[in-house]
Amino acid sequence: MALWKSWQATVALALAGCGTIPDVTINYYFPRAKTQFAVTQTIGCSPKVSGKHRIIRSVISVAPSTTNSADVDWKNPDGSTHQGQLRYRAFHGSFSDADATVTLTPDGRLASINATSTGQGDTVIKDVITVAGAVALLGVPPGGKFVETVEDQACDQVDKYSAVVSDAGAKGAAFLTLTFNALITYTAVTGADPVFAIDNAVSPGYDQQLGNQTSITFVPDVASKPAYDALKQVLGDRMATTLGVTSTKDNLRVMNSTTPTTVATTDGFPLELNKVALLSLKIDGRAGDMLQSSQIWGGVVAVPMRETYQVPIPSPAAFGKTAFGIGLSDSGSITSLHYGETNGAPDATDAVGQIAKALQPKTPEDKANALKGQADLIAQQQRLIGCQVSPTTCK
Repeated sequence: MALWKSWQATVALALAGCGTIPDVTINYYFPRAKTQFAVTQTIGCSPKVSGKHRIIRSVISVAPSTTNSADVDWKNPDGSTHQGQLRYRAFHGSFSDADATVTLTPDGRLASINATSTGQGDTVIKDVITVAGAVALLGVPPGGKFVETVEDQACDQVDKYSAVVSDAGAKGAAFLTLTFNALITYTAVTGADPVFAIDNAVSPGYDQQLGNQTSITFVPDVASKPAYDALKQVLGDRMATTLGVTSTKDNLRVMNSTTPTTVATTDGFPLELNKVALLSLKIDGRAGDMLQSSQIWGGVVAVPMRETYQVPIPSPAAFGKTAFGIGLSDSGSITSLHYGETNGAPDATDAVGQIAKALQPKTPEDKANALKGQADLIAQQQRLIGCQVSPTTCK
């Protein structure tokens, strides 16, 4: 009996000497999506020839970029910021090996637990360019009188603001490029139509379109505004390029986890995650001859919702090791979920990738490449317009 009591004491001392995880609580933010829309429109006109009406053509390109960041504006009823909490005690049992690695993004969002973090990076969807073929210059009927058309008047404004002025002796086309930018945030709630709002701090000029919107008309950048206003006085709504939501509460797809949405005390510790909605958007504009509005771009954006559900972190086993690993996308949806009662940690391949590129600081080389891409786009748009309105001088 004395020997048995001595063995018990030895075991107790050994267990007491084992390292334990401190009862630390990690707070983390939930994500919020923002999309930067950069729209580039090139308008060109055929050479000004006496007795001939001029041709006007438009090409529109869209470059969307969606990034996620910490939603510091999500407030609780008491005014405090809504955050998730993770206690390291969830991974510690009386006799178990305790091992936990929690990865956060640089701005404090949960990326993974015991897994390699993953991220979407910039979501860039290939743009759709709508154009129309070139047509011959329209002459005045025999014996008729030349009367300026709306297109002729618009082309006079293109001449005025173009770097290449088209006059009676010009051989080439006249064209100008307009740029539009808008940064938007989203609101998607179960049972309600999704909406978005303009971030006015980054996108000035949208004073009349700041609230929860289902559509907006793009406002030209400061450098493009004089030429845009002059053309709008002549062409009116033919200058409008609009962004709209096509999803409704009826077709809005909400991405949930397949795990239980409630966690009983005996099931372990709950991990709070945000729901994610897939929101459909489109951009309409006047391309080609600018007579008809058509869809220029369409895409789907993963939108983090201000609604949550719970995923259970299993209680540690008395002996051996209870494995748990989870990887999250940049929008907060689950990319991998691993449960196991094994002696090893979850496989690192449960979640692959790196923290979103959008969270990494841009290098001077990155910025230079972005500027080069913008310049190349404008040059190719101008070349396309030149070929449309003046095929004989196309290069």
